[in-house]
Amino acid sequence: MNLWYSDLFAPGASLSLQVKRTLFSGQSPYQRIDVLDTTEFGLVLLCDGKVRLTERDAFALHEMLVHPALFTHPAPKRVLVIGGGDGGAIGEVVRHWSSFPPAPAPSAAAIPASGCMSMTASTSSAITGTPLT
Repeated sequence: MNLWYSDLFAPGASLSLQVKRTLFSGQSPYQRIDVLDTTEFGLVLLCDGKVRLTERDAFALHEMLVHPALFTHPAPKRVLVIGGGDGGAIGEVVRHWSSFPPAPAPSAAAIPASGCMSMTASTSSAITGTPLT
């Protein structure tokens, strides 16, 4: 099978990815959520048909969100991550605190968040390899 996903993001420019299989496809109360397994970018999270995260380059987003704050603060004790449904920001926070990792939020249900970054527990497990609890 020769299946491709294309995201037209500007006139004359698009991102096209060859898809091995669809891991998840569903509709939350707030957005359409799809998780694709692609040949070059690994797992890809789509919200409302637009690429939000890829396994290959998601680290860059999460590092830029977390590291400046944690390296700037002299002695951080607590961190609040709002949204962060894919778990990547928390993963970067945990890299700073190996002795006492932050507790996850009580709910992993898809909720509205800036940039469509929230997702259900099952898709979080597909993206990060560990389920949110």
